[in-house]
Amino acid sequence: MELAVIAVTRSISLALRHKDEIIFEINDRLKEPHAAGLMPLIDFALRRVKGKPADLQAVYTVFGPGSFTSLRINLATCLGLAKALGIPVYATDTLSLIAANVGAYRGEVMVLMEVNREELYYGRFLNAPKPVPLEMLSVLTLEEVKAKLGTFSGILIGDGANKLGKIPENITFLKNAGEPLARNLFALDLKPVDFLNLKPIYLRKSQAEIMREIRGE
Repeated sequence: MELAVIAVTRSISLALRHKDEIIFEINDRLKEPHAAGLMPLIDFALRRVKGKPADLQAVYTVFGPGSFTSLRINLATCLGLAKALGIPVYATDTLSLIAANVGAYRGEVMVLMEVNREELYYGRFLNAPKPVPLEMLSVLTLEEVKAKLGTFSGILIGDGANKLGKIPENITFLKNAGEPLARNLFALDLKPVDFLNLKPIYLRKSQAEIMREIRGE
Protein backbone atom coordinates (compact mmCIF):
# COMPACT_ATOMS: atom_id res chain seq x y z
CA MET A 1 0.00 0.00 0.00
CA GLU A 2 1.22 3.52 -0.84
CA LEU A 3 0.34 6.83 0.83
CA ALA A 4 0.11 10.19 -0.92
CA VAL A 5 -0.46 13.24 1.23
CA ILE A 6 -0.38 17.02 0.82
CA ALA A 7 -1.01 19.63 3.49
CA VAL A 8 0.90 22.72 2.40
CA THR A 9 -1.92 25.08 1.40
CA ARG A 10 -5.47 25.69 2.61
CA SER A 11 -6.36 22.19 1.49
CA ILE A 12 -5.50 18.75 2.81
CA SER A 13 -5.43 15.94 0.29
CA LEU A 14 -4.71 12.28 1.03
CA ALA A 15 -4.94 9.11 -1.00
CA LEU A 16 -4.08 5.44 -0.44
CA ARG A 17 -3.22 3.17 -3.36
CA HIS A 18 -3.05 -0.61 -3.39
CA LYS A 19 -2.04 -2.54 -6.50
CA ASP A 20 -2.49 0.53 -8.74
CA GLU A 21 -6.00 1.19 -7.41
CA ILE A 22 -7.04 4.16 -5.25
CA ILE A 23 -8.69 2.56 -2.20
CA PHE A 24 -9.20 5.69 -0.10
CA GLU A 25 -9.23 9.42 -0.82
CA ILE A 26 -10.12 12.61 1.00
CA ASN A 27 -9.82 16.24 -0.13
CA ASP A 28 -10.80 19.07 2.20
CA ARG A 29 -10.55 22.85 1.93
CA LEU A 30 -9.66 24.70 5.14
CA LYS A 31 -10.14 28.31 6.15
CA GLU A 32 -6.46 28.65 7.05
CA PRO A 33 -3.29 26.70 6.12
CA HIS A 34 -3.00 24.03 8.79
CA ALA A 35 -1.30 20.62 8.81
CA ALA A 36 -1.30 19.82 12.53
CA GLY A 37 -4.07 17.26 12.06
CA LEU A 38 -2.10 15.32 9.46
CA MET A 39 -1.09 12.29 11.55
CA PRO A 40 -4.62 11.75 12.91
CA LEU A 41 -5.90 11.93 9.32
CA ILE A 42 -3.36 9.34 8.15
CA ASP A 43 -4.33 7.10 11.06
CA PHE A 44 -8.01 7.54 10.18
CA ALA A 45 -7.38 6.64 6.52
CA LEU A 46 -5.45 3.50 7.40
CA ARG A 47 -8.13 2.35 9.83
CA ARG A 48 -10.81 2.89 7.17
CA VAL A 49 -9.08 0.38 4.88
CA LYS A 50 -8.22 -1.94 7.79
CA GLY A 51 -4.53 -1.16 7.38
CA LYS A 52 -1.67 -0.08 9.62
CA PRO A 53 1.52 1.94 9.13
CA ALA A 54 3.59 -1.22 8.65
CA ASP A 55 1.54 -1.94 5.50
CA LEU A 56 2.88 1.17 3.77
CA GLN A 57 5.50 0.64 1.08
CA ALA A 58 6.07 4.24 -0.03
CA VAL A 59 5.12 7.83 0.76
CA TYR A 60 4.37 10.50 -1.87
CA THR A 61 4.26 14.22 -1.10
CA VAL A 62 5.37 17.71 -2.18
CA PHE A 63 8.32 19.78 -0.97
CA GLY A 64 6.82 23.21 -1.65
CA PRO A 65 6.10 25.95 -2.13
CA GLY A 66 3.26 26.51 0.32
CA SER A 67 2.45 27.89 3.74
CA PHE A 68 5.72 27.99 5.72
CA THR A 69 4.40 26.26 8.85
CA SER A 70 2.22 23.75 7.01
CA LEU A 71 5.03 22.85 4.62
CA ARG A 72 7.40 22.08 7.49
CA ILE A 73 4.78 19.96 9.27
CA ASN A 74 3.90 18.17 6.03
CA LEU A 75 7.52 17.24 5.31
CA ALA A 76 8.36 16.34 8.90
CA THR A 77 5.36 14.01 9.02
CA CYS A 78 6.09 12.30 5.71
CA LEU A 79 9.85 12.02 6.18
CA GLY A 80 9.51 10.85 9.78
CA LEU A 81 7.02 8.18 8.74
CA ALA A 82 9.25 7.03 5.90
CA LYS A 83 12.35 6.88 8.08
CA ALA A 84 10.55 4.96 10.83
CA LEU A 85 9.19 2.41 8.35
CA GLY A 86 12.27 2.24 6.13
CA ILE A 87 10.32 3.06 2.97
CA PRO A 88 11.09 5.45 0.06
CA VAL A 89 9.72 8.96 -0.40
CA TYR A 90 8.61 10.29 -3.80
CA ALA A 91 8.14 14.05 -4.10
CA THR A 92 7.65 16.92 -6.51
CA ASP A 93 6.93 20.63 -6.26
CA THR A 94 3.41 21.87 -5.54
CA LEU A 95 3.03 23.80 -8.80
CA SER A 96 3.87 20.79 -10.96
CA LEU A 97 1.26 18.79 -9.07
CA ILE A 98 -1.40 21.45 -9.65
CA ALA A 99 -0.48 21.50 -13.34
CA ALA A 100 -1.25 17.76 -13.44
CA ASN A 101 -4.92 18.62 -12.84
CA VAL A 102 -5.28 19.37 -16.56
CA GLY A 103 -5.14 15.63 -17.26
CA ALA A 104 -4.41 14.52 -20.83
CA TYR A 105 -4.42 18.05 -22.28
CA ARG A 106 -1.32 18.68 -24.36
CA GLY A 107 -0.06 22.23 -24.36
CA GLU A 108 1.12 25.00 -22.08
CA VAL A 109 -0.14 25.38 -18.52
CA MET A 110 0.36 28.39 -16.25
CA VAL A 111 -0.03 27.76 -12.53
CA LEU A 112 -0.62 30.60 -10.08
CA MET A 113 -0.72 29.98 -6.32
CA GLU A 114 -1.80 32.60 -3.84
CA VAL A 115 0.96 34.05 -1.66
CA ASN A 116 -0.43 37.36 -0.39
CA ARG A 117 -2.30 40.39 -1.69
CA GLU A 118 0.44 41.49 -4.09
CA GLU A 119 2.41 38.32 -4.97
CA LEU A 120 1.81 34.94 -6.57
CA TYR A 121 3.79 31.72 -6.89
CA TYR A 122 4.31 31.26 -10.65
CA GLY A 123 5.02 28.20 -12.76
CA ARG A 124 4.80 27.60 -16.51
CA PHE A 125 4.76 24.08 -17.90
CA LEU A 126 4.35 22.06 -21.06
CA ASN A 127 1.94 19.21 -20.42
CA ALA A 128 3.10 16.42 -22.71
CA PRO A 129 1.08 14.80 -21.14
CA LYS A 130 2.91 15.18 -17.79
CA PRO A 131 4.07 18.67 -16.67
CA VAL A 132 7.54 19.69 -17.86
CA PRO A 133 8.80 23.06 -16.51
CA LEU A 134 9.36 25.77 -19.11
CA GLU A 135 10.54 28.40 -16.61
CA MET A 136 12.01 28.43 -13.13
CA LEU A 137 9.41 28.47 -10.36
CA SER A 138 9.27 31.98 -8.94
CA VAL A 139 7.35 34.59 -6.96
CA LEU A 140 5.92 37.39 -9.11
CA THR A 141 3.87 40.49 -8.47
CA LEU A 142 0.38 40.78 -9.94
CA GLU A 143 1.68 43.19 -12.55
CA GLU A 144 4.49 40.82 -13.56
CA VAL A 145 2.01 37.97 -13.95
CA LYS A 146 -0.30 40.11 -16.08
CA ALA A 147 2.66 40.88 -18.35
CA LYS A 148 3.35 37.14 -18.67
CA LEU A 149 -0.26 36.58 -19.75
CA GLY A 150 0.39 38.74 -22.81
CA THR A 151 2.58 36.01 -24.34
CA PHE A 152 0.64 33.03 -23.04
CA SER A 153 -1.99 30.90 -24.74
CA GLY A 154 -3.08 27.73 -22.96
CA ILE A 155 -4.63 26.68 -19.67
CA LEU A 156 -4.49 28.84 -16.56
CA ILE A 157 -4.98 27.12 -13.21
CA GLY A 158 -4.55 27.79 -9.48
CA ASP A 159 -6.22 29.88 -6.78
CA GLY A 160 -3.89 32.80 -7.48
CA ALA A 161 -5.59 33.42 -10.84
CA ASN A 162 -8.63 34.74 -9.00
CA LYS A 163 -6.64 37.90 -8.22
CA LEU A 164 -6.09 38.80 -11.88
CA GLY A 165 -9.54 40.12 -12.71
CA LYS A 166 -10.59 39.59 -16.33
CA ILE A 167 -8.86 36.66 -18.04
CA PRO A 168 -7.92 37.11 -21.75
CA GLU A 169 -10.26 35.26 -24.12
CA ASN A 170 -7.45 33.16 -25.64
CA ILE A 171 -6.73 31.59 -22.21
CA THR A 172 -8.78 28.78 -20.66
CA PHE A 173 -9.12 29.27 -16.90
CA LEU A 174 -9.91 26.11 -14.92
CA LYS A 175 -11.49 27.93 -11.99
CA ASN A 176 -12.48 24.96 -9.86
CA ALA A 177 -9.44 22.73 -10.37
CA GLY A 178 -6.67 24.67 -8.64
CA GLU A 179 -6.02 22.55 -5.54
CA PRO A 180 -3.14 20.03 -5.40
CA LEU A 181 -4.56 16.50 -5.39
CA ALA A 182 -2.71 13.66 -3.68
CA ARG A 183 -3.96 11.04 -6.15
CA ASN A 184 -2.11 12.79 -9.00
CA LEU A 185 1.23 12.13 -7.30
CA PHE A 186 0.88 8.48 -8.29
CA ALA A 187 0.63 9.43 -11.98
CA LEU A 188 3.75 11.59 -12.30
CA ASP A 189 6.42 8.87 -12.62
CA LEU A 190 8.40 10.34 -9.72
CA LYS A 191 11.76 9.03 -8.57
CA PRO A 192 12.70 8.43 -4.91
CA VAL A 193 14.28 11.43 -3.19
CA ASP A 194 17.07 11.55 -0.64
CA PHE A 195 14.75 12.46 2.21
CA LEU A 196 17.59 12.92 4.72
CA ASN A 197 18.84 15.86 2.64
CA LEU A 198 15.53 17.03 1.18
CA LYS A 199 14.97 20.75 1.70
CA PRO A 200 11.63 22.49 1.28
CA ILE A 201 11.11 25.00 -1.51
CA TYR A 202 9.92 28.30 -0.07
CA LEU A 203 10.73 30.62 -3.05
CA ARG A 204 10.38 33.63 -0.75
CA LYS A 205 11.28 34.77 2.74
CA SER A 206 8.82 34.31 5.57
CA GLN A 207 6.99 37.34 6.95
CA ALA A 208 9.01 37.01 10.16
CA GLU A 209 12.29 37.16 8.22
CA ILE A 210 11.08 40.21 6.28
CA MET A 211 10.12 42.01 9.47
CA ARG A 212 13.48 41.21 11.09
CA GLU A 213 15.27 42.71 8.07
CA ILE A 214 13.10 45.84 8.26
CA ARG A 215 14.01 46.23 11.93
CA GLY A 216 17.70 45.64 11.11
CA GLU A 217 17.99 42.56 13.32
